[in-house]
Amino acid sequence: MPDNGYSLPLGILQAAGIPNNPIILYGNKIFKKAQKHIYKPADLKDLPNAINNPIAVLKGNRADSFVILTELNVNGNNVLVAVETNKKGITDFTFITSVYDKSGTGVLNWMNTDKALRFDKEKSLNYLSALAKTTSATNNSETSSSDSLRISAPIAEAQDNQKSFHLEVQMLVINHDP
Repeated sequence: MPDNGYSLPLGILQAAGIPNNPIILYGNKIFKKAQKHIYKPADLKDLPNAINNPIAVLKGNRADSFVILTELNVNGNNVLVAVETNKKGITDFTFITSVYDKSGTGVLNWMNTDKALRFDKEKSLNYLSALAKTTSATNNSETSSSDSLRISAPIAEAQDNQKSFHLEVQMLVINHDP
């Protein structure tokens, strides 16, 4: 973290389109979201590192918004961080607008709607592999044996001195075992 106390986005976030501006999360937002999504603010103690080293970066639902899939775990699910880069016309900062846990099948649904922007290759493959095992074991109604995930998005491999190496993925498919 820079000396000014703000966290700046690193390679994979910038490659996804998040500007090189300080990322801000207001304390009252943490408490409000923790109460709404039922977690403890202490669960987010490693949030700055998790944001800058995400599994994936996805398009948000609003213009100038992004969703960052992190390795942080809350309530048995990975934490998603929603950010806006032009909130109410303010472009000097990137604001964290929400922090919540999301089930793996919910993330798969987002990826299946072409919201994927960038992936950390190793982390995303581990995440999807673990998810395939979990959904196969539970075989819930959201993911049947015929479901598959097809992603076409650049992958950012392990960062070397804040440089990202990008590969184009033609198709990544996960079929759930019957």
